[in-house]
Amino acid sequence: MTYPAPEHPSSAAAYQGQYVPYPAAPVTRGSSPLSSIPVSDWVRDAAAVILLLVSLALPCSLSFSSDGLLGDSFTSTAATRVDVLLITILSVLSVAVTVLARTGALGTGLTPGRTAALRAALNAPYVILVVVYMVLDAVGAGEVARYLGVGSGLGAAVTVGLAGALFAATPRLHEIRDPLSGGRVVRAGVVGTFAVLAVMALTMLVGFILLLLAMPWQAISGWDAAAAIVVLMLQDVALALPAVLVLRRSPTAPRIAGSVGIAVVAGIMISALTGFELGGTFSSLHGGGYILVWFGVYAALLTSPALLASMSALPPLNTWFLTARRALVTLTTVSTILAVFAVIALVTDPSSAIGFSVGILLSQVLAAALALVARIQLVGAPQTSRTIVLSLMAGVAVGEIVALVLSAISPRYSGLTLEPVLYLALLGLPAVVMYALVAPREVREYFGTFAPPVAPTAYQYDADQYRVAAPTAPAPPAPAAAAPASSADYYAARAADPLTPAEELYQYTSDPSLWPSLAANPALYPELVTWLASTGDPHVLAVLRSRGAI
Repeated sequence: MTYPAPEHPSSAAAYQGQYVPYPAAPVTRGSSPLSSIPVSDWVRDAAAVILLLVSLALPCSLSFSSDGLLGDSFTSTAATRVDVLLITILSVLSVAVTVLARTGALGTGLTPGRTAALRAALNAPYVILVVVYMVLDAVGAGEVARYLGVGSGLGAAVTVGLAGALFAATPRLHEIRDPLSGGRVVRAGVVGTFAVLAVMALTMLVGFILLLLAMPWQAISGWDAAAAIVVLMLQDVALALPAVLVLRRSPTAPRIAGSVGIAVVAGIMISALTGFELGGTFSSLHGGGYILVWFGVYAALLTSPALLASMSALPPLNTWFLTARRALVTLTTVSTILAVFAVIALVTDPSSAIGFSVGILLSQVLAAALALVARIQLVGAPQTSRTIVLSLMAGVAVGEIVALVLSAISPRYSGLTLEPVLYLALLGLPAVVMYALVAPREVREYFGTFAPPVAPTAYQYDADQYRVAAPTAPAPPAPAAAAPASSADYYAARAADPLTPAEELYQYTSDPSLWPSLAANPALYPELVTWLASTGDPHVLAVLRSRGAI
């Protein structure tokens, strides 16, 4: 029996890379006007409020001293600065705009699009304040600083507070799902994201130039100067690369860079509130730029629903598997570079810190090796690799924590010495791998399809007591089936792999022996699912029904 060919995947709307807003959930009688707001929106609101309030207790090193002498300005907390305090309160109150608009307290004309615009406008003063502080910091080495009495650098309050303001300003998921204004909200969110990233890129360039001009070339060795420049250039490239990938609409870059930013922001809060020195708490343009502020920006902007909606369209299962794979590649690469740095530091500057260098070297070699093995497992056997990969990521996390502690307590021994907070940033990579393999519903359903069946227990429950079931005679062993050819195994695995391209899946429809494997693939485009169901093959139909496809 022959069947008409399935529809080609290029005709499926899901593979055309276009954003289609979801229809807004209707509000039924008696339901709350807030019930249709997704949980992720409440999480962003809570994150914004927590970060903004915590920032008030953190140091703000750009202070205005009474004597006006450069370097003698005092360090105060953000809550003691009237300008920072008032603008932070305004950003905290902006989070309530969504609730007020949904309940009708602000009138009936405030659509989701206008609500997003109003919330962004209320947080614009915080962004402007940070830009002004950056300008004052840039001129802090000249005579203008002596006249204004401006202290150098920005404190942890600016990094954490700016992240909170951007969390509050970015569009929410229910706003981009609005059928009338969702498209405009997405475009505005993307434009705002790249405007902020452009400002940060400018500060990176200016900071690099100011550091070169301020470096005492006569007082330091050529090796130390070269090492400092190499480290700074690598940091700048590492910071700029996610922005470039986002510009190219890579769906995995925002998730990876955003998780790293979240790890760094959390570390800054821990460092500032506990006194455990993670380094880099005070950032200045004259020290090479605002590396930590970059991470805070990534945490807020690259996890925005508007930005994620503008990325290339892929099925969620494919997106999360690709995110895990590329995070593992990033982790392997960065850990290898840090291990090379440790080796160079040991060779060029052996000192009392040799034990710390060896510890950091071993931790990074371990992290690189475990990440490489995890990626091999995830690519070679995606159906059964989750437990192994999660275990390996736990080992990576332990290694990075060791490197973090060693770098925090070790003396500064080389021009290649990195701030401890950068090792903390690496914790975001195993974290995003674990999240990608555990949290998304599509991924859990995929692994559930290949989970081994639960063996029946020998104990049966009785209403009065537990009793042991009578043993049954073992069934005679079934005759061993002939092992399939290796090529058949390969193509069956490719047909069931959710990361196999749609074009390749389309080609496998010509082989009826691969239909059950295709039916088990949860990433099939809808037209192919319909075609497989139309074949009437009982094995195919059973597989499709088992995973709820029909």
